[in-house]
Amino acid sequence: MEQSSVFARINISKEKLNQFLKEKPAVPNFEDGWLDWWDNAEMYDDNTLTQKDVFNYDEKTNEKVVNFWMKKSRTIPFFDYDEKNGIWHFGMLLFSENYNEIIPMLAFLRSIETFKEKNDTDFIIVYDYFWSDGETYDVMAFLKFQNSKSKFVSDLNNESLTYA
Repeated sequence: MEQSSVFARINISKEKLNQFLKEKPAVPNFEDGWLDWWDNAEMYDDNTLTQKDVFNYDEKTNEKVVNFWMKKSRTIPFFDYDEKNGIWHFGMLLFSENYNEIIPMLAFLRSIETFKEKNDTDFIIVYDYFWSDGETYDVMAFLKFQNSKSKFVSDLNNESLTYA
């Protein structure tokens, strides 16, 4: 498996984004769909996911998490805030090929729930952007925000893929 890309599209005001960035990374809720996602993932190892495996980055602020990844030029990171539409785009073109490695990033991005605008078009995806044939994609994780709450979903829609 080659390195997958991570992409997040989040409707959020500039003020709330800045507030989120100043916060300490939140501890993820293990009961929040992680086990179902893990159990349905197609991976080489059949390890059991435990609460200890589901963690966020150990940094003082979310901004430090962003800065850490933005300095990793080999990942081809991006951070873009569309002021006109109030949409934050964040991700990396070459992120990871390992399910254990994507957990803290998913926990980090999911933790924006309490700051974002209520918009059901927001999503997070980890997929083979570069390595797909352009018609079918190997998706490691796809989360949609419904009523500002993130949820792992299995039905990937073309609209989100086209946007990413």
